Amino acid sequence: MVRFIHLSPDAPEVKVTMAGESKVLSDQSDFTEATLFTEYQAKNNTLEVRSTADDHLVASVAFDATTPHQYFTIALLGYVNPPVNNNNKITLKVIPH
Repeated sequence: MVRFIHLSPDAPEVKVTMAGESKVLSDQSDFTEATLFTEYQAKNNTLEVRSTADDHLVASVAFDATTPHQYFTIALLGYVNPPVNNNNKITLKVIPH
């Protein structure tokens, strides 16, 4: 099971999908929104986060999900345009449970 949390204050509203699968985790997710846990295939997966405005890839992350019945939270963190003296660029963090 996997869920997504949008925690990037200046990132656009996003669509969240697993690469190569038709299943969409979220058609639109904005800052501070989280999806429910969604089932996925037990394999190596890549989560893609795309802008809902123009479908450009904001970030992606591959994660090893070969163990059945494992839960993951994937968080969009950082800034698209970091403030002065801040190096926290946009990234995805995989948190296994």
